[in-house]
Amino acid sequence: MQKVWIKAHKSNDFEKILNIGKDIKTLLHSGNEILRLKRELQDCLRVENFDKAIDIRKMIKQHENKRDGFDAIYETDRFE
Repeated sequence: MQKVWIKAHKSNDFEKILNIGKDIKTLLHSGNEILRLKRELQDCLRVENFDKAIDIRKMIKQHENKRDGFDAIYETDRFE
């Protein structure tokens, strides 16, 4: 993502830079939500609230899919 931003900046593609900024905010939000939901999932499992755990696991998967979609768009690897 940083490589795409640098390339857009060098070519003065300000629209692309703006879109990358929005995507970064979306990714950060999804990452924070994944962490929050994983903590909440652990709490549900500790008290054996499995119905809520199922719902939380689905929400985690949705955020992970959104995050993975950005990996595909920007041809990046989260572990780069």
